Amino acid sequence: MPPPGRSRVKATPGWQVRANVARGGGAGLAYVRNFAGVRHWEQAGIASMYLRDRAPAPLQVRLNLPFAQALITATDLDTGESHDFTASGQGTLDLGTNDHDWVLVWQEEAVE
Repeated sequence: MPPPGRSRVKATPGWQVRANVARGGGAGLAYVRNFAGVRHWEQAGIASMYLRDRAPAPLQVRLNLPFAQALITATDLDTGESHDFTASGQGTLDLGTNDHDWVLVWQEEAVE
């Protein structure tokens, strides 16, 4: 297990990450969203809100998982495409430059 306060998943600038990890850390998921700031939007007399801006940015995800190898599925929430990876539990995934939102699901790779 990583020391308290250390994230299981971190992303490069231009991205925000929120992760949920199973007890023991053997599996988890993370929502990774592109973030380029917020702007105010208003429809006079009807609605007012803040909207998230998106802008293409390189997406590299640094893993801090408590095992040697991970099976990871990265799903692009904008296109619906999924990509499967095997990566070091302390490795980095490169998902290219884009402005999409992603879900990462991981589990420990079984050792035979």
